[in-house]
Amino acid sequence: MCRFRRLMCLCTLASLLLSCCLVARTARAQERRERTLDEVKAEALRRAEDGMYPLIGLDPADVREAFASITKMDDDEWAAAFMKVAGRYMAQGKALEPSDSAQARCSPDILYLQ
Repeated sequence: MCRFRRLMCLCTLASLLLSCCLVARTARAQERRERTLDEVKAEALRRAEDGMYPLIGLDPADVREAFASITKMDDDEWAAAFMKVAGRYMAQGKALEPSDSAQARCSPDILYLQ
C-alpha cells in the first residue's frame, strides 16, 4: 500500500508540474509585444480624429504636425514636438492679450493660461 501511495503522489506531482509548465507557456505566448512607433502614431491619430481619450479636444492636424517630427519613442522628443505645436497657440494668445485679454484666456481655440 505504501508503494501505491508514493506512486499516486508522484503522479499527482508530475501532473501539477506539467500543468504549471503549460500555464507558464500559455502566459508567455499571450504576452503583448511593444507597439512600434508607427502603430502608436496611427492609434493616437485615430483617437484624435474620433475625440477619444487621451486626445480629447486635440485638433488631428496638430497631432499630425507633432508626429511629423517624432522619430523615436523618446519622452523628450515627444514633449518637444507637442510643445512646438503648443507654442503656436501660446503666441496667438499672447498676441491677443494686449487688445482683448478675456478673449486670449477664454478662446476655445486658444487656451492660454497665465
